[in-house]
Amino acid sequence: MCAYGTNRHPRGAALIIAMLVMAVLLLAGTTFLTISSTENAIALNERVSAQAFLLAEAGLHKAIAQLNASSSYSEETNTSLGSRSFTTTVTTVAGCTFTSARDVVVTGSVPVARGQAQV
Repeated sequence: MCAYGTNRHPRGAALIIAMLVMAVLLLAGTTFLTISSTENAIALNERVSAQAFLLAEAGLHKAIAQLNASSSYSEETNTSLGSRSFTTTVTTVAGCTFTSARDVVVTGSVPVARGQAQV
């Protein structure tokens, strides 16, 4: 079998080159898919973190309103807002010159696939 007017026999170099190009393209495609799924996970984590933060901030505003209405307000546990919840704890600050000084801690919880995201 001759290679179009030359005396050399074909050695399959085109097949090897095509296989190498296919391997490089497969590697590039796999890399892009991995980067895409990682970016998706990062975006989901950022969204859930923002939701938990805003939920905690809403709980803080509610606690301030409750404290303005009644100074005996002390805590709320797992107050639900849809599928999300927040917990509020109010303690009196010891050693403060103001008699009505309070320390308010609010934790917002948002359900995610692997448990709860809390802020």
